[in-house]
Amino acid sequence: MKRAKNNLERELRSKKFKDNLFSSLISIIGFSIVLIVVCYFLLSQYKTIGLVLVFFGIIGIIFLKLITKRFIVLVADLTYGFVNGTLTAIIALIGAGIGGVLGAVVGALIGNAITDGISGMFEGEVAELLKKKGLHEERTPLTTALSKMVGNLTGSGIVLVFAWTILSLF
Repeated sequence: MKRAKNNLERELRSKKFKDNLFSSLISIIGFSIVLIVVCYFLLSQYKTIGLVLVFFGIIGIIFLKLITKRFIVLVADLTYGFVNGTLTAIIALIGAGIGGVLGAVVGALIGNAITDGISGMFEGEVAELLKKKGLHEERTPLTTALSKMVGNLTGSGIVLVFAWTILSLF
């Protein structure tokens, strides 16, 4: 037990681990900056913003397929992100309907706390199912972060597409 702990501590201090974490951080920040800039310029066309989020989700999935040997092992993280994004977007929209901008912010904050727990249950269930099928996760900082981010973008984008479609009918 003590030997495993020492090996883990040594690995966490290693240059390879720090380089991998740093390059993952740079990749996620780069993707985030592009996402923020595009959404900033398209924010006035609120009816298309959901499609933009779904588009970025698809781009992320394509990138994940390119950098991952077995895409199926990322399903648990994708599920977490999708459930989290979907439920957070729904709660934020409800908050916006009740209390305007402040309601949306509070709804998103409270919604995120609630959906982290709910999403974690789904992620754990999918991870257990993958283990039973003999598919062990091959997580890296980049694949974990990007999988959750992509799932989140896709889920929240779909919610916005449905919300604006329903609102435009009335």
